[in-house]
Amino acid sequence: GIGRAYLSKNIHLENMEYYAVLKVAKSFDIPAAGIFIVINYCDENAHKDFIDNHKEAMRRLTKYMKESK
Repeated sequence: GIGRAYLSKNIHLENMEYYAVLKVAKSFDIPAAGIFIVINYCDENAHKDFIDNHKEAMRRLTKYMKESK
């Protein structure tokens, strides 16, 4: 399946929503970049992991943004 194809190209993550943002940005010649923090995987614990890790992810993202000014 598609998962094996990704792994064969050393792709371990994907983000459909961000892909859509990039496609729109490209069509309007708008520069775009992304910052990502993985907080869950698509498995039986996905929702719990998301809830458990969300606060820490936001802390790290905020710290990164403040330090990158």
